[in-house]
Amino acid sequence: MIDIWLLQVFWILAIIAGSGQIRERNKRLPLLTLSMSAILAACLALQVAESWILQLVERNASAILSGQWWRMGTALFFQEGWLAGGVSNIVALLVIGALAEQMLARWTWLVVYAVGGLAAETIALAWQPVGAGNSIAISALAGFLLVAPLFDRSRRPLELSCIASGGGTMRVLAASAVLVLLLRHDIHGAGALAGGVLTVGAAALDFGMAA
Repeated sequence: MIDIWLLQVFWILAIIAGSGQIRERNKRLPLLTLSMSAILAACLALQVAESWILQLVERNASAILSGQWWRMGTALFFQEGWLAGGVSNIVALLVIGALAEQMLARWTWLVVYAVGGLAAETIALAWQPVGAGNSIAISALAGFLLVAPLFDRSRRPLELSCIASGGGTMRVLAASAVLVLLLRHDIHGAGALAGGVLTVGAAALDFGMAA
């Protein structure tokens, strides 16, 4: 239960930390977020209607190591939390994904979401061998929101005075939540870390950070 609360706290703090970055940006319709949410809703409906499907697509370390590698990807489209967990994840994606889509080129959004999710899936083979859900990919986008404010529009690190501001406090608290999740071997922490690393890489290479 503590991990669920930590995850929710991390998501909320990441939203707060990242939201200030789009105040001066021209908002646009988050088409990629809406499309991904629609796909997830369709998969959730299929799963609820045909419960046996989850066993065929979920992450299962034994099956994956035996050659069913596609489960690494399909596990990101179905939900071990079933209807309640699925609806919660879709709502979280609509909020976090839409915010991230204002700050990222759409292809970069997809890279952070997919690569971050797959990185967490890989770690999950050891930490949580069986499971499913897109919350780890959402955590990767939240990791982006956490790290992105550390770079200005020129991709230069912000002054240390900014780190000490209220926004910096939110980032410290969010990073602390991620650290605790990692120490508890929670795969959402791995997703957040992957998203943060991808963001630093994109900023360092000076591409994909501007929508």
